[in-house]
Amino acid sequence: MPPRGNVLKVVDCSGINKDASFISTILIDSIESMGPHNVVQVITDNAQVCKAASLIVEDRYDHTFWTPCAIHSLNLMLAKIGEIECINEIYVASKEIQMFIANHSMSQAIYRAFAKLELLKLLFF
Repeated sequence: MPPRGNVLKVVDCSGINKDASFISTILIDSIESMGPHNVVQVITDNAQVCKAASLIVEDRYDHTFWTPCAIHSLNLMLAKIGEIECINEIYVASKEIQMFIANHSMSQAIYRAFAKLELLKLLFF
């Protein structure tokens, strides 16, 4: 799928060893192409290799700082919360209810007759 929006650069890293040096080179090249004075923040996921690459960038550009991706941080937190036994029991039960409603036309009809909300498809991992 082609990139959408205001994309400045896309790099296909398939099959490449993505170490801190490689990632920092991509980040530095991108910063240079935009002009270092125009970049104040680099946002990546929370992987150690990305954090290490961002430290290299911060060393080179003292006005640029690294921020971990908020969505990635939330995903990591929710994964840890899901490991708590009582939370996991609720998760499993809600997954069974969702699957039952999603897979049976009669339960969907009853839901639509009484619920004022739209039934959304939930993604469970």
